[in-house]
Amino acid sequence: MMKDIRIELRNLLNTFLTNHPGSEPELARELRVSVPTIKRWAKGESAPHPFGCKPVIEYLKKKLSAGP
Repeated sequence: MMKDIRIELRNLLNTFLTNHPGSEPELARELRVSVPTIKRWAKGESAPHPFGCKPVIEYLKKKLSAGP
């Protein structure tokens, strides 16, 4: 389960970053993390605790559904 949620987070994050190039600083600010953290999440090198993944996933889904 934990692995699945991390994969979902990585996939959504990469989709978001592909559709919004250069948005790492803004996204990091909104999620209250550093840009290097966003990059590590996108590469699958790390992820928030599973309880922390869920709100980030919901946030990314909301941002993606809003369009560019």
